[in-house]
Amino acid sequence: MNKKQFFLFRFIVVILIILLSYLIVSGSTRTALESKKDIFIFKQNDILPTDPSYYFKGVQDPSKIKMDLSKINMKKTGTYKIPVKQTSRKYEIFIKIIN
Repeated sequence: MNKKQFFLFRFIVVILIILLSYLIVSGSTRTALESKKDIFIFKQNDILPTDPSYYFKGVQDPSKIKMDLSKINMKKTGTYKIPVKQTSRKYEIFIKIIN
């Protein structure tokens, strides 16, 4: 390995270390969501809010939060577990439908 190749190799390794460090720091400093309540209670036939900031504190970009509210039957009483995904993190909230 000549001097030019050795310098290029060291340069690439340094760039990779800097990039990896950045990815680790940016991933760990992302704010986690915190549910505003343990269980959200709605009456039958109420309109269910679809905005994630209704359910969670610290929502910075609602478009990056996916909630599957399709399994909730607003005409049937019961408690529903709702899966929520924010990029790579997974959460769940509970919605209770009452009379």
